[in-house]
Amino acid sequence: MICVRVLAFLLLLIPAGTLAIVSQQYMFPAIVATFGMVGVWGRFQQDLERSRRIWLFGGIAMVFAAKWLVTPPLLLGGSSLPLFPIGFIDYVFGYYVAQYLIFCQAANLFLKNTKGPPRFVPISAAMAMVMVGTLPVSQFGTSRGAAFQTASLLLAVVTGLYFSAVGLNRMPQKLPARVPQRGRFLIVGGVLLVVVVFGWVVGQGIYRYGERVDQVIGILAAPPDSAGTFGFPTIGRFGTIDQTKVRGGNATALRIFSESAPGYLRGRIYDTYEPPMWLHSASTEFHGPVAVRGLPAASLGAQWFTLHETTTAMETAKQTMEVHPVAELNHTVFAPMVAAYLSLPVPRLEVDAHGVPQFETLLGPATSYQLAGIATPETALGNELRIGLVALPDNLDPRVKELAQQLTEGCRTDQEKAAAIERYLIQNYEYNLSAGPARAPDPVSAFLFDVRKGQCEFFAAAAAILLRSVNIPSRYVNGFVAYERNPFGGYWFARNRDAHAWVEAYLEGRGWTLVEATPGSGVPSGQASQWAQLWDYVKYLPRAALELFKTQGISAVATWITGRLWKGVIYIGTSLPGLLVISIVALFATHRILRHLRRSPKASDLHFAPLRRLLAKLDHHLAKQGLVRAGSETLHHFAGRIEVEGHSDEAAWYRTYAKARYDPEHNVTDLRKTMPLPAHRRKG
Repeated sequence: MICVRVLAFLLLLIPAGTLAIVSQQYMFPAIVATFGMVGVWGRFQQDLERSRRIWLFGGIAMVFAAKWLVTPPLLLGGSSLPLFPIGFIDYVFGYYVAQYLIFCQAANLFLKNTKGPPRFVPISAAMAMVMVGTLPVSQFGTSRGAAFQTASLLLAVVTGLYFSAVGLNRMPQKLPARVPQRGRFLIVGGVLLVVVVFGWVVGQGIYRYGERVDQVIGILAAPPDSAGTFGFPTIGRFGTIDQTKVRGGNATALRIFSESAPGYLRGRIYDTYEPPMWLHSASTEFHGPVAVRGLPAASLGAQWFTLHETTTAMETAKQTMEVHPVAELNHTVFAPMVAAYLSLPVPRLEVDAHGVPQFETLLGPATSYQLAGIATPETALGNELRIGLVALPDNLDPRVKELAQQLTEGCRTDQEKAAAIERYLIQNYEYNLSAGPARAPDPVSAFLFDVRKGQCEFFAAAAAILLRSVNIPSRYVNGFVAYERNPFGGYWFARNRDAHAWVEAYLEGRGWTLVEATPGSGVPSGQASQWAQLWDYVKYLPRAALELFKTQGISAVATWITGRLWKGVIYIGTSLPGLLVISIVALFATHRILRHLRRSPKASDLHFAPLRRLLAKLDHHLAKQGLVRAGSETLHHFAGRIEVEGHSDEAAWYRTYAKARYDPEHNVTDLRKTMPLPAHRRKG
C-alpha cells in the first residue's frame, strides 16, 4: 500500500507544481505538498464512514467557494488575470477549482480505504490539470507552455502506474498460468509508451497550431455576430480582440445601471500608429475633485472629477450611469465619449487629452464608478493635438493615401468624406473572426490590399488611417458595446464578446463623431437567452453584496438583498425560464405527495425495516474485513462461507436472521443484542 500512497502523492504533486509554475502563486502548492507528504507516512489515517466523507469534502468545497467569491482577483506576475472562460469556467474560477481538487487529494491521504486504493484519485488529478490549463500559460512564454505539456505527460505516466498498482493489489494471490505477471507489466509498459509518444506529438501540434485551433473553435462556438475582446493593454497590438473572442465570449465584463442602453463605452484610446501596432502618446494632467450642483451624491469614499475641459449646463448633469466591472477590469474606466463627470474613490485623477482616465496602479478589486453629464462637443481642436491625430507613419504604403483620395473625390465636407470611407470598408471587405494580417509588417496595408478580410480591429485601424490620409483627425478606440439588458437585475451588461474596436473622428462643424466601419455582422448586438441572463444575475448578487458591505455596511446590504430578491421573485414568476422551473418543482412535489399518500404502512414493512438496517450494518462491518456478500448469495450460503474462514459467531447470526426474516413475531431487540459487533457499534 505504501507504493500506492506514493503514487497518489505524485498525482497530487504534479498538478500542484504545475499550478505554481503557471500562476506564480507558490504558497498554496507548498503547503498542500507538505500536507500530502505527512499523509503518505500513514500514521494519521482516519476511518470515516461514507456519509462523513461526503460532509468533509462538501465542507471543503464550501470553503473554496467562499474564497472564490470573497477574495480579490488572482494576480499573476503583478497584473490581474483577464477573464477568458472555457464554457462557464473562467480563469479565476478554474484556479480555485484546481486548488479544491488538489486539496481533496491531500486530504484523501489521511483516510483509510479498507476496500482498496480509490480509483478516483487519477481522475481528480486529471481534472485539476484541466483547470490549471484554463490559466493563460501563453502569456508567460513557450517555456511555461512546454512545462505544462511535460507535466501533463508525466501525469499520464503516473496515472498508468497507479492503475497498475491498484490492479496488482486487487489481483488474486494465484495468477492464472495463461496470464503471467511479467506479461501484464509488459502490456502496461507498452500502453504507457504509446500514451507518452502520442501525447507529445499532439502537444507539439497544439503548440504549433494552437492559435489557428483557437480560432476555429471560436468560430464554431461563438455566435456569428459576436465581436469582442477582453484585453485592453496600453499598446494596441492587432489580434488581441481575436484571441480574446475565441477564448470565451459569454463571460460578463461590465454591468451598467442606466435608464437607456449605454451603447459604445470606450476604454483605451490609441493615437499614434507605428506599424504593426498602435500606441498612446497623448499628454495627461491631474484633475482635482469638483463640486457641481446637480450631480448625484458620490458613493462612500468617492469624489467627482471632470473628464473634459468643457461640459454641459447643470441640468444635464443628472443623466447618470453606474458601471460595475468584473474585478479583472480594475485597470480601465469604460465610459461614453460624451461623459462629463466621473466618480471614483481616489484623491485625484489623471486624465489624458482625449478625456480618458489613466492609472498607475490598479483600482480596488470591487471598484464601481458613476458617470454623469454630457460633455459639450469641442468647437475647435487644439493645434498640437490635431497634428498628432493626422500624423501618418513615414513608411506608410503610398497606395493607402491614393485610395483615400479616390474614395473622397468629390466630397465637400468632412462628414461626406467619413461616410464614403465607412461605406467603402463595409461594402468591400469581409468580416471574418479567424482571418486578418495580424503578423504583417503593416497590418493596415495588408488588410486593404492583400487579405481584404478580418475582424473589427482591422476595419477600425484602416478607417482611422484613411481618415488621416485626407487630413481628418482620428483616433483608434477599444472598448465595449453594451446593448443587452438583464431583466432580472435591471441592468445592462456587456460580455467579452461585446468588446469592440471603432474610430472617433473630429469632423469640422460637428466635433468628435463615432465612425463605425465594421460590417453589421461584426458589431455586437446584445443577444442572450434568458437562462444566461438569470445565471449572470445569480453570479452578480454575492459580489454586489460584498461591495455594498464594504462601502455602506450591513444594514444597506440587508435592504439591498430584500429589494433584489423580491424583484427577482416577481420576474421569475412571470418569465419563461422561471415558469418552467416552478412547473418542474410543482410536478416533483405533487409526485412525492401522491406517492407518500399511496404508501400505507403495513405490518410487514414495520417488521422488515429494522431487520434490514441490522443486516446492512453487519454486512458493512464484514466488508471492511474483505468478506463481501454477493447479491445473488443466500444468507445460509454466505454463513457457510464465512464460518469456514473462522467467523462462526457472524455465521450463526446470519442463520438466526434468516429465520427471523419470515417470523413477524420475532423480537428484533434480540437480534440487535446478539449482533457480533463491538458494543459501541451495536447501538441504534
